[in-house]
Amino acid sequence: MTRFRTFFLGLAATFFFPWLILIVLPHARMRAMQPVAVDPADPTKGEYPPPVPNIAKQGEKIYAREGCAQCHSQVVRPTYLGIDSFKRGWGREQENLNVPVLTRTTQPMDYYGETYAFLGVERNGPDLSNYGYRAPAATALYAHLYSPKSFAWWSTMPSYRHLFESRKIQGQPSADALVLTGEHAPADGHEIVPTADARALVGYLMTLKKDADLPGGGAEEAAPAAAATPPAS
Repeated sequence: MTRFRTFFLGLAATFFFPWLILIVLPHARMRAMQPVAVDPADPTKGEYPPPVPNIAKQGEKIYAREGCAQCHSQVVRPTYLGIDSFKRGWGREQENLNVPVLTRTTQPMDYYGETYAFLGVERNGPDLSNYGYRAPAATALYAHLYSPKSFAWWSTMPSYRHLFESRKIQGQPSADALVLTGEHAPADGHEIVPTADARALVGYLMTLKKDADLPGGGAEEAAPAAAATPPAS
C-alpha cells in the first residue's frame, strides 16, 4: 500500500508541476496584465497595446472557428530562432524593396485582450502577425477567401465559400460583390457577396498589426538592423 501511495504521488507530481509551470502560472500572469502608457511623459503617444475595434473581436472568433491557426502563425520569432525580423513583407511597407522590413519580435503583451493567442501550429501559410500592413483591399481579400486557387493554382489554402452568399441581383450590384471570372464566376444575374462572418474575419485580418511601440521606445526589444543593400541604379 505504501509503495502504491508513493507511486501515485510521484505520478501526480510528474503531471502537476509541469502543468502548474507551463499553463497555470503563465495564464495568471497574462490575466493580470493591463495596457500601459508607451511614454508616461508624453500622453499623446497612446498606450501599449492599442485598443482593437469590435469587428476584430468578432473576427477573432471566426478565425478560431475556421481553424486558420492550423496553417498560419502569429508570432515573429526572436532572431536567434530564425530570420523573421528581416523577412520582407512582414511589417510596414518600405519604398526601397532592397531594404528588409525591420519588424520587432513578438512580445506577450501583443496578445492582450485576445481570447486566444494564435501562435499557430505550422507555417504552411505566411505568418499573419502584421498582415494588416500588406493585406489587399477588402474586395480582393474576399475573393481570395472564396477561391484561393484563382490567385495561385498551387495554393493549399481551402476555400471558404460557406462564408459567402450567392444571390440574385436586385437593382444595382452590391459594392462588395466578388469579382470572379471563369469557372469561379456566379451564374448570370447573380452575385456572390460576403456574409457577416466573412466581413468580421476580413476586418480582423486587416487589424493585425502586432508591432505597436513598446513602452520606453522598445529599442532594446527591436531586432538589430540588417545591412541594407543599395538600390539598383
